[in-house]
Amino acid sequence: MKASSIPAKFAIPFANSAGAGFSNPIPQASQIGIVGGAASLVDGFPPITFLPVGAGGIPPWGRDFNGLLNQSTAWNRWAAAGGLPKFDSSFSTAIGGYPFGSILSAASGVTVGSPQGGNHLWFSTVDDNTVNPDTTFNSSNWVPVPGIIDTNVSYTVGGTGAQFTNLIAAVQYLGRFFITHNGTATLQLSAGVFNYSATIFMDHPQNSRIILQGATMLAAVPTTDAGYAANGSAPATRATDAATNIAMLRTKFATELHFTGGAGLEIDGFMLQRLDAILFTGDGTIGGGGDGQGTACSCQGATSSPANGLAFYNFGGFGFTFINGASVEWVGTGPVVCIGNVNDGINANTGSAVVFSGPVITMQNGTSGLFANSNGIISASTMYAECNGLAGINVFQGKYAHTGGHVYRNANYGLSSQVGSAAIGDGADYGAGGNVNLLGPIFSGDGSFVRVIGATNTAGSSPAVGVVGNNNSLIANT
Repeated sequence: MKASSIPAKFAIPFANSAGAGFSNPIPQASQIGIVGGAASLVDGFPPITFLPVGAGGIPPWGRDFNGLLNQSTAWNRWAAAGGLPKFDSSFSTAIGGYPFGSILSAASGVTVGSPQGGNHLWFSTVDDNTVNPDTTFNSSNWVPVPGIIDTNVSYTVGGTGAQFTNLIAAVQYLGRFFITHNGTATLQLSAGVFNYSATIFMDHPQNSRIILQGATMLAAVPTTDAGYAANGSAPATRATDAATNIAMLRTKFATELHFTGGAGLEIDGFMLQRLDAILFTGDGTIGGGGDGQGTACSCQGATSSPANGLAFYNFGGFGFTFINGASVEWVGTGPVVCIGNVNDGINANTGSAVVFSGPVITMQNGTSGLFANSNGIISASTMYAECNGLAGINVFQGKYAHTGGHVYRNANYGLSSQVGSAAIGDGADYGAGGNVNLLGPIFSGDGSFVRVIGATNTAGSSPAVGVVGNNNSLIANT
């Protein structure tokens, strides 16, 4: 059969203008014994209409012919116009459910099943499908074709009565939809501790229209080191202080995502519109579930107004890492806190760049509080890098900048810049007396440069401030 073989269409139904006396809607129930000779969907034309009139027969009713052909050709006309029906509960029950492959038009308006406001079709994935896709949330019996979110929608995740039991299911659900410039999708996490043994990948093409939001904070997170235990860089001291600090943070965050076996959260492609009010914790391992990063960003874009902050504790790798050329602007006043991670608190590498507008607090991490390497770039407004197992701030073939804060009691230098690196450590206090860094305040080596305008307690740096040394390196205060 060829496309050119299409038959003539019905521009109007048969008997379209027939009056009420000349066209009958055909009833489903038998009309035998009710209206002599009348047709029904059960009997068709009854047996009496097949008998001669002389033998007691009754001729078929002309208005039944008109009614039957009118109803049939009305549906022919609807189909020829490309029309699709909506879900009909009574019809579904009558036929035992829609078959696999059925395509229905979604109900108009935003419904539980149609966050995109009905701008799509439903495709049935099973036979005998009696589920109403417009009123049943996230039914596996139907898939949207195409899935479009064209308004602001919000879904609850985790906890009693939530629409999704876990974040993985919620992310998979959003993957069924295209989020237009008019729409956003908020994944509202419930209060509580939620455990994950597998990495959560957020790589939606419209990540920048997605908000991942923790529950309302129990209290504000401290934004300076005054609110944290920070007594030294010895391993036992770090462990004790980290335990004190995580106990404190659990009185501030209502939502905790706990990862085991090296799992974490990975954001790819574009940065989320907002990521806020979440405590990420690990079990200190790197296993089959991932590479031990609390949150790994291989993405581009700005995350707006994280007013409450984030915290990362006890991950086997880095707490918060930026990889594969990521470029992220962290806009907002909420603090980013990295406590007691096995390696670095924050790491930017492989040409990645991140800018923190709010304060950064990175303490008791096993290696550096913050590490910019392999052409990584990190900029922070205020930095509290204290009591880390190596340097507070480590820049190796990278770039770094902050203005203000404290760089105290680290096991190596406070700020170390090496191998062609450039760092700006303006306005910070690099520690004196009980706050000194064990090897000294600042190190610049192998063709590196550090600027420390307005910084205090820089005496003992290598080379001395204003003196070229360590293989053509400089620390300058002007």
